[in-house]
Amino acid sequence: MQTPESPRRSRAKRRQLCDAIGSRRVKATWFVYGRAHYFNNYQDQWYEYGAGSLDGAQFFSENNVYEARPGLNCPPLWAPTCPDPSPCGDSDFAVSKEALVTQWSSNGQGYTHSTGDLLLNGAKLSIVAPPGGMFDPQTSYAYAPEAASQQLATKVKAQAGPRTKYCQ
Repeated sequence: MQTPESPRRSRAKRRQLCDAIGSRRVKATWFVYGRAHYFNNYQDQWYEYGAGSLDGAQFFSENNVYEARPGLNCPPLWAPTCPDPSPCGDSDFAVSKEALVTQWSSNGQGYTHSTGDLLLNGAKLSIVAPPGGMFDPQTSYAYAPEAASQQLATKVKAQAGPRTKYCQ
């Protein structure tokens, strides 16, 4: 079992399309412990949150597009025009604007840094600096992120694909 004092794992994720994702049965992008450099991704209309940094993880979010579902809620009477995006079904009709979270359920505190991210439809980021400061991915490897824009979202959507069978 890895503890916050254990050696850090590092991971980079680039150019992923996360389309109509949820966190109850269909997991959103989340990290526990370790370090994650998340750049040039398109988080599109999540269910409960778009991405999570949990249990001591350091999540460096750079030049991503976070697009929340429009509106604030989908009352049951509006279900035909405001469908629940969870492909497995659920009765929670609140529209989450939480693009990046640092705690969820019983998971411990995570840490986040955001630079150059584009927030659409009221998307919100939870930013919590880790004790001792956030890691800098530029000290580990070379990369050239594209600017977060609608053009980046369009490009990622065209070049990456969502899973098509969630509940089977």
